[in-house]
Amino acid sequence: MDLAALAEHENRTVRHNAVEALAAVAQECPGAVAPAADALRPLLSANDVAIQHNATGVFGVLAATHPDAVTPAAETIADLRSHGERAVQQVAAGTLARLAQERSDVVESVTD
Repeated sequence: MDLAALAEHENRTVRHNAVEALAAVAQECPGAVAPAADALRPLLSANDVAIQHNATGVFGVLAATHPDAVTPAAETIADLRSHGERAVQQVAAGTLARLAQERSDVVESVTD
């Protein structure tokens, strides 16, 4: 089982640890995590601030190097920037700022 699959595991602790590990891997090698973007997208809506925070952070790293992997999640990230918990709002704002450097059209479409 890979980390992306574990990020969808039924056990909250397993999900949390998997997303945290993916965030750490993304810092060192974003290309290794980019294929997991689709699996991470539902975690942006998780009822767990730590999971939302780490998942949003992964998208933030990917925004600079693999913006097309982030584009499908842009609307959800914009919603988190406006309505998420404070820590998640900050990470979401940074993620959108990074994405805007590569794909300003996408960010404009979800923030207007």
